[in-house]
Amino acid sequence: MRFASERALFCQPETANGNLPGGGGLEHLPRLLGRARALEVALSSDDYSGELAERYGWVNRTVPDSELDAFVDTLARRIASFDKESIAAVKQQVNRSTLPSAEDLQSSYDLYMDSFGWPGSQRRLPAATAAGRNQPGDYELRLGYHLGRQPADDTHLR
Repeated sequence: MRFASERALFCQPETANGNLPGGGGLEHLPRLLGRARALEVALSSDDYSGELAERYGWVNRTVPDSELDAFVDTLARRIASFDKESIAAVKQQVNRSTLPSAEDLQSSYDLYMDSFGWPGSQRRLPAATAAGRNQPGDYELRLGYHLGRQPADDTHLR
C-alpha cells in the first residue's frame, strides 16, 4: 500500500538522465497505472503531484500532510489487530498475480546498471551533476522540472 502527502511529488527521472528506470519501476508501474500511463510517467521523466499520483493509481490515497502519519498509523494498527494467518493469506493471494518475478526484476536491474554506460547517460551526467544531482536541494526535490530544462538529447531522432 502506498499513501502520499498532498505535498508529495513523484517522478521516474531515469529516462531524462539517459538511463533505464531501475529498482522495479518498469515492472511495477504498468501493473499500477496501466501501460499508457506507465509509458507517460517513465518517458516524460516529469514531476507528478500526490493528487495526480492518486488519480493514476500510483498511490492508494493522498491525504493532507498534517494527517498522513496518523492516517497510516491508524490503518496499520487496525490491520495488525486482525488474525495473522488471514492477513498473510490475503497478501499471498494478491501477490501471486501482482508482483513481478525475481527473474524480471534481475533482468531489469542488469539493464539498469548497463544503462549508465549508454552514450546518452554519459552525455547528460556532467550537466546533471553540475546542476545538483545527488545533492540536497531544489534539483533533487523537483527532478522532473529540472530534467525538462536540460538541453535535448535528440541523437535518437537522427
